[in-house]
Amino acid sequence: MKTSPAMTPRPRPPQPKPVWRWLGWAIAVALMLGVFSLYGHPDFMVDMADRLWSCF
Repeated sequence: MKTSPAMTPRPRPPQPKPVWRWLGWAIAVALMLGVFSLYGHPDFMVDMADRLWSCF
């Protein structure tokens, strides 16, 4: 029995190593926690907003 090219399974791309995946998630969570912690300092957020608007 001959198989058609559509029926032939394609090789899966190599998966990233679990260490790199874990490290990526840890960095992403740390960045999000850092940004969310800045919302506890309204004066900092107002200063950043003023700096952003001064560019326009």
